Amino acid sequence: MKTPYCGALRVKRREMDQLKVSIGEELGRSNEIATQAASVSDRIRLERALASEDCGLASPAYFARIRDELAALQAKQQIVDARLDDLREEARTAFGTLRAVETAAEAFRLDVERQSLSSEQAALDDRSAGELLRASQLRRARLRSRVA
Repeated sequence: MKTPYCGALRVKRREMDQLKVSIGEELGRSNEIATQAASVSDRIRLERALASEDCGLASPAYFARIRDELAALQAKQQIVDARLDDLREEARTAFGTLRAVETAAEAFRLDVERQSLSSEQAALDDRSAGELLRASQLRRARLRSRVA
């Protein structure tokens, strides 16, 4: 059944779907950054192991660059985490609004159904009262015809 809330429901459901997609994309970015950070950490460990075996291989410039790369990845991760938090908060708010609109639509449907059932019951009551009145009038008419 169509309600005045159907348009708002469609909009809110699309908004929720878009938020789910955005959250999924940000989670993908977060996983990608975590994979890159793990790779950089592995390279640091490998280079440290190699440098500990041969002092001639130690390169402070390399370690500084790789630490900067790791710091940049951590900064990116913080940005993605903040964006994820914002999107999750937005999703919570949108879900609350969606639930409110769904509740209003359901209340509207129930009210229309209740009104329909009430009018149907009133029509049945009127029909029954009319039949009772006709039966009563018929009974009176029969009694009058017997008395007369």
